Amino acid sequence: FAEKGTVETPSLRFDLEGGSAALWASSLDGAPLRRSNRILLTHLTDGIDTGETFANRSRSIVTAWGTPPHLVRAGSAAVRLRVDAGPSVFKVYALGADGSRVREVACAVAGGVLSFTADVAADPTAATIHYEIVRESRAVPAFATRKRDGRPALAFRGATLALTLRNATAGAWYTAYAAPALAGPYVSVLSAQASADGFFELPVDAASAAAFYRVAVSDARVPDGTALPAGD
Repeated sequence: FAEKGTVETPSLRFDLEGGSAALWASSLDGAPLRRSNRILLTHLTDGIDTGETFANRSRSIVTAWGTPPHLVRAGSAAVRLRVDAGPSVFKVYALGADGSRVREVACAVAGGVLSFTADVAADPTAATIHYEIVRESRAVPAFATRKRDGRPALAFRGATLALTLRNATAGAWYTAYAAPALAGPYVSVLSAQASADGFFELPVDAASAAAFYRVAVSDARVPDGTALPAGD
């Protein structure tokens, strides 16, 4: 809760506009907020019933309880939530009073921070208090091809073999796993973080005995010599 200005925690930051508010985020799948696939974010300003009156300015003494509909004070907050984004795709939905999705809210992810604006008065027909943040998908690394992308998936740079991905996501870690046979076993030989979306090259030692490579994506660097996880 804050009367005004900026409040920052290790996982969440919000900048208030239009008065005091309480704002908090709850993981819906039990995972830490940074890795959660579903998060409920609540932005509560102030609410009273229609016709509710008080005997003092602090509103500690009620003289009339009022009746529905409930009234919520307009206000907004610039929300910044730290996430282990990797190649994930995030979406934010404004929720109705019954928890159903009412509309999608524009959001952006950059530098491991998801940002959007929580605005109580964004919908003129009803106050918006709750938001659902969803991690919707993880892109599977896709190799480039001359036919589709105009550049090869494999290219020799002297003694280095470059594995080129065409759908990298900025901030994600891509790990090359090598094996002497198609069936494996595959062991990590290089893990690197993409700095931009689009094409990304993983340079591996072409002089190694490996004949087959696989690439997997993760939220953090994978140490060399790590076995390829089952299912990747």
